[in-house]
Formats: sequence, structure tokens, C-alpha cells
Amino acid sequence: MAKNFTNDSFNFTHLHDELGRLVEVYIVTILLSVIIFITLTGNTFVIAAIFIYRPLRNVQNFLVISLAFADMAVATIVMPFHITNTIAGTWLFGSAFCDLWLTSDILLCTASIFNICGIALDRYFAIHDPINYARRRTVKLVLLMIVLIWSLAAIVSVPPLLGWSDTGSLYDSDANICHLTEELGFVVYSACGSFFIPLAIMSFVYLKIFLATRERLRKRAQACAASKLVVLNGKSNTPEVQIDLVSNESNNDTAETRTPSMHPSPLLGRPPTANSSSQKLEQFFKERQKISLTKEKKAARTLGMIMGAFIFCWLPFFSVYLLNPFCKDCGLRGSYLELALVILGYVNSCLNPIIYTIFNVDFRNAFQYMFRKFCRRQPNLRQSRTPRRAQL
Repeated sequence: MAKNFTNDSFNFTHLHDELGRLVEVYIVTILLSVIIFITLTGNTFVIAAIFIYRPLRNVQNFLVISLAFADMAVATIVMPFHITNTIAGTWLFGSAFCDLWLTSDILLCTASIFNICGIALDRYFAIHDPINYARRRTVKLVLLMIVLIWSLAAIVSVPPLLGWSDTGSLYDSDANICHLTEELGFVVYSACGSFFIPLAIMSFVYLKIFLATRERLRKRAQACAASKLVVLNGKSNTPEVQIDLVSNESNNDTAETRTPSMHPSPLLGRPPTANSSSQKLEQFFKERQKISLTKEKKAARTLGMIMGAFIFCWLPFFSVYLLNPFCKDCGLRGSYLELALVILGYVNSCLNPIIYTIFNVDFRNAFQYMFRKFCRRQPNLRQSRTPRRAQL
């Protein structure tokens, strides 16, 4: 009886392990497949929009193309082998390819993070010193930034190929496992270089961008208020009143010159009174201040989304990655938690094209333009095929 009970317990445990393994395979395969599809689709649309839509053909969007390329490379080079590794349960491709694959994983994810940091720095310089930076922001400068981004990513990721690891290789031949090294020096070096230093730079830069944008919008609101006082107090003796409007989303300042009409209105049958003119001007300035406040909130929301998504996707993984060498008995290495955090980091690659386009009016217009152009072609294709069928 005891022997049968032991066998039954063993079978139940084995069945439970097999069921858990099957659930892991299905969940990881489905999640990574969805992430790969969204990443490739989203970044393909981003690159196509930059090349097709004329307002997006500017040098600063080269950084967005570099980011899209890094994310697409993560989806095509790194993620599929995670699916294969999960389905097989072991690493099937040998020691050399294991080292190359994990190095590519670190390189491409780091390049994606560095590109995000490069975009943040580009925006900071464009706001902090717009006139001088507009002159310096040439194709040569932006390409130099991209080369520097990928070179720094290579410096962070290549050392394990040169032997900087705890076992000399990232492949464990005894367990047939391909895993990141836990050599303390490299873990601290790569975690700081890939994430924590870029995080500190981005936090500082986006804080400065937010403060500069808020200050600029406040100055424009104050200018509107000052113009309002001048007009309403009757200090302007000229019949024309120059009113500066808040810049639109393309940062082009516009101005309206309003000339009070002294002729009877065709709708009202009488000239506007001073009170009605003052009320209209007051309403106008209220609308300008409301627009400034709306833009400030929108800028804060966009920066919050960028930083929030970046921190949410990568901070948990790098925290556990940095903790592993200090707590080898915690059971984090190879656990479901570690796998989930790796997938969460990959989610950032499919969020980047969404975040950097959904809040950008030019990208929204580009997608609408591409969609309308595609829809207009479909009827033409059907019409062009009809005569041929009729001839047959």
C-alpha cells in the first residue's frame, strides 16, 4: 500500500509538472507571438510614414528610424529563439550561437534604450537652444549620434564574447541552458550601462523639458494677459490691435491683426459697442489661456507616458538581474518571474511606435494619409480588372 501511494504521489507530481510546463509553453508562445506581430507592424508603419509623408522627412526622425530598427531587430532576431527555447525546454543551437544570441539580445535592447535616450536629448537641445541647435542639427550630426548610440550599445554588450563571464561561456553544457552570466562585475557594469545611467539621463532631461515647456507656455499666457490689459484699458490709441497667438503644434508663431469695424454690421444692423468689443476680446484671451493650459497638460501627459512605459517595462527586469548575483539562493534564476520580466522588457519594443506616434500630430496625419491613399487604390484595382474579365 505504501508503495502504491508513493507511486500515485509521484504520478500526480509528474502530471502537475507536465501541466505547468504545457501552460508555460502556450502562454509564452502566444504572448511573444503577439509582441512580435505588434512590434513589426507598428515599426514598419513608423518607418513607412517617415519616408512617404513629406512633413516627417526631417533629420531628427532619423533617430526614430534607428529606434524602430532596433525594436524590429529584437522582434526578429531575439524573441523567436525565446519561443523555440521555451517549446523545446533546452537550448538546441550550441555554445557559439548561444553566446552570439545573448550578446545580440543585450546589444539590441541596449540600443533601443539608448535611442530613446538620444531622442530625449535631441528634444532637450531643441527646446533649450532652438535657434543654434536648429543650425547644428544636420544630417551629419544626427548620423554621428546614431553611430555613437550603437557603438556604446556594443561596448556594453560585447564583453561576454571576450570572456567576461563567470564560466567563460554563456552556455551551460551540463544542463543544456543558455543564460545570462552572473559574474558580479559584468552584471553591475551592464545593468548600469544599459539601464540605470540612461534612466538617470532621461529623468533629468525630461524634467528639464517639462519645466522649459511650462515656462514658455506661461510666458505666452502672460503676454496674452498683458495684451488684454492694454486693449481693455484703452491704452492702445491705434485702430489696429496686434494680438500674438499661442503657437500651434508645429511651433509656428502666428499673429492676427484685427481692425475694429465702424460700419454697421449686416447681421445686427448697427455698429458693435465698446462693451461688446471688450467682451469679445476678453473671451478671446480666455481661450488663448485655456489653449496654453491644455498644451501644458498634454506635454506633461506625453512625457509621463514615455517615462512611465520605459520604467514599467525595464525597471523590474534590471532590478532582478542586478539582484541575482547577490542572492543566488533566492531562486530567481530560471524562474517564472524572471521569464515574465524578460517578456515585459520586450513589451517596450511594441509600445515605442505607439507612444512616439499616437501623441504626434504629424504621425497621425501620416497614418491617415497612408490609409486614404490605400483605400483610393482599391476601387481602381477592381475597376482595372473588370475589362479584362469582360474580354475573357
